[in-house]
Amino acid sequence: MAVEVTAMVETFVEVDPDLEAHLSELVYRKWMIYYFPDRWRPNVLAAVRWYASCVDVIQIFGPETAVAYRAPRVADRDCFRPSQTLWSFGGRALWVIRAALILRHPDHPRAPNLLVPPPSILGALPMLLGRQPGYALRMPSLPNGNGGASPENAAKTYVCGPEPHR
Repeated sequence: MAVEVTAMVETFVEVDPDLEAHLSELVYRKWMIYYFPDRWRPNVLAAVRWYASCVDVIQIFGPETAVAYRAPRVADRDCFRPSQTLWSFGGRALWVIRAALILRHPDHPRAPNLLVPPPSILGALPMLLGRQPGYALRMPSLPNGNGGASPENAAKTYVCGPEPHR
């Protein structure tokens, strides 16, 4: 599986305009977007939304290959290397983002709550990070004075060092 993912990643160099619109929606909804190795020529994209008890993650390896999952929040555990997941969905990038956006809040009574082993594709991003340690981070939008999100805040990108932990 790792060889196939590596080949797909090398072809994913430009962000599709529809995908960029969906990423902007994620930023608006308080997700952090990681571009590996940078925002202007990403090989892999990841989006992360933290909650008190869990984390939602989307990993995008190309327009046709992506995975989203919810994992329990564990101290000193990298969100890209979960040992268990509560929910996962894989497929085309736009459908994966849409599935993550409609996922119920973790506190909702019908939110996913059954722990299962993570899908095997989740090992691909940690493997790739070993070869490309840098990333750019796009922070969630901050509200402007009118109660809406400020486009200036959503457009800011920060270049960061080694892989993200939280």
